[in-house]
Amino acid sequence: MTIYIYKRSAVFVLMNIKMPRLNGNDALRIMKRIKPQVPAITISGKAGSEELAESVECGAIKCLTKPFEIAQLKGDLKSFIRVPSP
Repeated sequence: MTIYIYKRSAVFVLMNIKMPRLNGNDALRIMKRIKPQVPAITISGKAGSEELAESVECGAIKCLTKPFEIAQLKGDLKSFIRVPSP
């Protein structure tokens, strides 16, 4: 379901690395094959440095470790997403 929605309308992805059934890095690989231009940030509270590095190799523009500040996420979103002026 998530990848179907991604194919149709995603402009940005914020995804946990540790997920049930499908690892976040594996999901990111699939998503990047479908829409490589969509920016993604991965997050994790349990991933090690190897998994975080793998996220970047899979196409993540940034990896955040939990807990993180919302202000940090907002700054990252502003720098990576271009919102058209009304």
